[in-house]
Formats: sequence, structure tokens, C-alpha cells
Amino acid sequence: DANIHKLWNAGLDAAAAHAEQSNVAVLNDDIRIGPNFMAKLGAALRSHPNIAVTGPNYDKRPGTGLQLVFDICAGRYNGTGGLPGFAFMLKGEGCYRFPEDLTWWWGDADMVLTHRQLGEFVTIALDVEVEHVDGGSQTGEWSSPEMQKVLAADHATFMAKWERISEENRRALLHQ
Repeated sequence: DANIHKLWNAGLDAAAAHAEQSNVAVLNDDIRIGPNFMAKLGAALRSHPNIAVTGPNYDKRPGTGLQLVFDICAGRYNGTGGLPGFAFMLKGEGCYRFPEDLTWWWGDADMVLTHRQLGEFVTIALDVEVEHVDGGSQTGEWSSPEMQKVLAADHATFMAKWERISEENRRALLHQ
């Protein structure tokens, strides 16, 4: 019955209660990070005022600096994936709240699409590396019938929201 997005929002609330400005990291418990990981990710996040979210380099992309991304990792570890939902940092003072009607999945995708719609940047810090060790793929816990029901419900909720928003955007453009 856990709702990961309620937990993430609780983290944002706790950060806001302690500081006017904060960097909030969302990290899975199955990652490996190197020295100064948090400091480097925070520096990347704060390197430009329009950056709202940044994630580390999870698939050994070449280069340094920041790479804009427009979607989520979605299991693509070949240089074509977007923000890693298993490791990212966002500005705690931002207005974004994770949708709590999504129980487990699609919160990262919602976050990326919301910030894109607001004209804010989502990036990968190329010189901040992370290794995603498992992600449920080896344990099989994500393929259980219970989790498949949650996945289906979350997907339907996510799609309904973004189809409605897209339709509203199309109508607004037609009336300009």
C-alpha cells in the first residue's frame, strides 16, 4: 500500500520546512555512487536558474557539462534515455509536487513533462556517474501480479492526465 510519490512529497515538505532553498535528492537503495556525488549533482542543478531537475550519468555518456533530456530513462542504457528515475535531484523550493494519484510509477515522467511545459530544463550531469545495480530486474518483484495491477492503474492515470493536458494545449494554440 506504499505510495512512493507521497514519500517524495514528504521529502520536499521537510526540505521546505528547513530551508528557503534546498536540493532534494531522490535516490534508490540499489545504486552505487562515487566521491562527492551529492555535491557535484547539486552544483549541476544550481549551475543555471532554469534547471529544475538533474540526474547523473547512468550509461557512461561521453563528455562533460550538462545534457538536456526530454523524457525518462525507461530502461534505455544506450545513450538515448532521459532522466534516471532511480537517481535525480530537484530544487526543493520549486512548485512541483509529485502526483499522489500515481502510486509507484510515472512520477518521474510527470515531473519531466511538467517542467518542460513550464519552460524549465531537465538535464543529465555528464561528469556525475551512478550505477543502477538492480532495479527489480533480478529479483522479479516488479513482475508480480500485484505490481502489474499497480503499473496498469498508474499508466492509465498518467495517460489520462497528459492526453487531457495535450488536448487543452492544442485548443489554446488554435485560439491564438
